[in-house]
Amino acid sequence: MSEELTAEDRALLAALAALQPQSGAPFPPPPARAPAQDPDRSAPPGDAAEVETLSRLYHEVLGLMPFALAPAPPRPEVKRRLMTSITGTEAAAMTPATGVAPAIGSTPAAGAAPAGAAAPGSPGRPALASRSRSASVPGRSRWPSALAAALILALLGTCGWLVYDLRERRAAIARLAEQRDAALRHAGEVEARLGRLSSQVGSMRDGFSVVTSPAVEVCNLRAVTPEQADARGMLFVAADHQHWYMSLRGLRPPAGGKVYQLWWVADHGMVSGGTFAARPGAPVEMGSERMPAGTKGVRITLENAPGSPAPGGPDVLRNADTLHTL
Repeated sequence: MSEELTAEDRALLAALAALQPQSGAPFPPPPARAPAQDPDRSAPPGDAAEVETLSRLYHEVLGLMPFALAPAPPRPEVKRRLMTSITGTEAAAMTPATGVAPAIGSTPAAGAAPAGAAAPGSPGRPALASRSRSASVPGRSRWPSALAAALILALLGTCGWLVYDLRERRAAIARLAEQRDAALRHAGEVEARLGRLSSQVGSMRDGFSVVTSPAVEVCNLRAVTPEQADARGMLFVAADHQHWYMSLRGLRPPAGGKVYQLWWVADHGMVSGGTFAARPGAPVEMGSERMPAGTKGVRITLENAPGSPAPGGPDVLRNADTLHTL
């Protein structure tokens, strides 16, 4: 049998020599049949591909070796250390005999079962696992409860703020509605006053046009009763004998449901010119575009409200001057 190394032997030795610095353990000496071989001599250049292939195969075999081993359960203290490192809390499992948890990293005595571990097949092992799970559950379920409480408080605060804001808005709307109603009432009052002023301005314009018209006829009115001694008036009749304007002063306000009534004395009888009232110290001004035909006198009487179809009360004023038949 030849002592010369073959090419495969040389390639295998070169692959082992390349892997030796990574493993850290010395290789066994070469076989006895190669004593004269130089260990430092590497494989020829032509065997480089074969060396690389054998190295790769060696790594793959070493990586697959753990999968060929039978699975073994971890020791209880290893499991507790692993659970402690995961949950971040101390192991809560206590030993049944002494009630003291084993120290981390301690090793049980040879031939003795680990502290807190039950014999194989006994019901103690599920109880230990359930205690470990129950000890780790509160740590994990604490933050969801705190988050839920914070969310509930935030929602309650938001709801309270919304209710308060809604009440404030309703109060503001009520105030604005009151201001709007007050503004509408004021606008109605101003409009009514403006209407009265417009009517007065129109009456004054008509009276001024009658007073300043050419060939105007003027008739004085005098008091009839001593109670109305301060009362007086003037009647202006335009040249067309239709437009007229009357201004009265000094009339006392009527009492007891009485009103003043104007009468035209015409050829065919007494014709009512309307009723009116008087205020203390305020003049009474009237006018119209119509006058009964054949008017030759004027009378103002005191009648019961709302007036009378014919003179029934006492005379207050009469024309002092004779009017031409109009």
